Amino acid sequence: MPEDNRSRSPSGLWEACGQMEMAAIAKLKADLEPFHPPFRDCYEAGVQASTLPAERHRAADMRLAALFLKRALNDLRSVWLLASAGYTSQAASVAAALFEHALAVNAMAGSQDNARKFQESSSGDLPWSPSELAQIHAKQHQKEELICGRSFTKSDFERMWREAYSAYKWMCKIKYPTLRSVAHDARSTAVREDEYVVMAAPDTRSRDLPVKAMILMISVSRVYQAIRRFALNLNCRADSDYYKIFNERMSRVTRTALDAYRTIVVSPLPFDISDDRITGEYRLLKS
Repeated sequence: MPEDNRSRSPSGLWEACGQMEMAAIAKLKADLEPFHPPFRDCYEAGVQASTLPAERHRAADMRLAALFLKRALNDLRSVWLLASAGYTSQAASVAAALFEHALAVNAMAGSQDNARKFQESSSGDLPWSPSELAQIHAKQHQKEELICGRSFTKSDFERMWREAYSAYKWMCKIKYPTLRSVAHDARSTAVREDEYVVMAAPDTRSRDLPVKAMILMISVSRVYQAIRRFALNLNCRADSDYYKIFNERMSRVTRTALDAYRTIVVSPLPFDISDDRITGEYRLLKS
């Protein structure tokens, strides 16, 4: 083989991926450490939820919700592993699926009507779009707020579901073929300003950390809300010590996740969905 062709040979690069991933995990462990506690607490609370002393474990809506909660916990773990190994875009792809699985828990738990609607679907697919799932979640929150005597207007409802759905749309800009996402990815193997290597490689750039943090924040928030909804509709015996341990875990998740996000995201995201219609609607409502 001519010398110039030998120097360009891809031989050994498959094995080299493993070495790069190990190096990426070592580097990103410190970078993503603030997210470790909320992910741990959220996952363990999710496992514990299905074993809480409660009255409605065998109800049809809860049994269906449990199936989606199990999948959402798999997704949560996968998002963590992929982000921790530097595969940010792949983490976002799983996180987009997590979004739907987690909101399916919200839709099913505590709603016999929704459970029946799902069971009557001939295809076995969810009968709601991601935007409709976000609206179901916002309606549940509205109902809780009104029961507690707090104000939750129609504008609050419109803002809430659009905010949740905007997070999903942002992840879809990574999941689906978009120039802004693939151009950002390509720079992780840049050798010069205008050149990059076409190969798989972990992204350990500091510029990519805000993207990882956003994906992690969305993921842990959605699963937290799914677990909360699941436990709320089990009719748990809240006076048991086991439930109190669960509640302590849950009480830490949002606070530590928000602290982690604020610690890591000190620079703007390299790309957003500011030109998307849903973002324009959200900003208009917020103003």
